[in-house]
Amino acid sequence: MEVALRKHLVIVGANDVGKSSLLRCMDLLLGASTAQLYARLAVAAARARAGD
Repeated sequence: MEVALRKHLVIVGANDVGKSSLLRCMDLLLGASTAQLYARLAVAAARARAGD
């Protein structure tokens, strides 16, 4: 898979198609440790629940 990264990137798609998975992979590939990734995911999940 090839993704052209620019200054701004918008990922659009239906639920459960892999948008978050793509972002997690990019985060790991760009140097985030697993601990940093889990910390970011925990904050994002809390924000998502607050929006429900």
